[in-house]
Amino acid sequence: MSSRADILRGSINRVFGIKPDPMSEIKSAISDAALGEQMVRMTYIAKKSSGAKTYVVEPYSYRTKHGKKYLYAWHPKHNQIHSFLQNRIIDAEPMERGFDPRFPVEI
Repeated sequence: MSSRADILRGSINRVFGIKPDPMSEIKSAISDAALGEQMVRMTYIAKKSSGAKTYVVEPYSYRTKHGKKYLYAWHPKHNQIHSFLQNRIIDAEPMERGFDPRFPVEI
């Protein structure tokens, strides 16, 4: 079943011939999760990895460092904050599972 957002994106594409920016959709999903204090399941390609991996994290903020944009998120499995290069995130979705913020959510 398509969501209202999917229907709207499809309509915009058909009418204007515009394809939505995939990074915009990813950032929107992460922002929705952060504001709702929900965990995010994301697919990410690490620099030294041969393929994509799935991470379940608590999203907190975006920062720019040395001209590159990063998502900073708490990785419960490793019990520490991690930075993820924004352009290496290939998919993200909010989860039903919530979290109690450890830091201010700045997304």
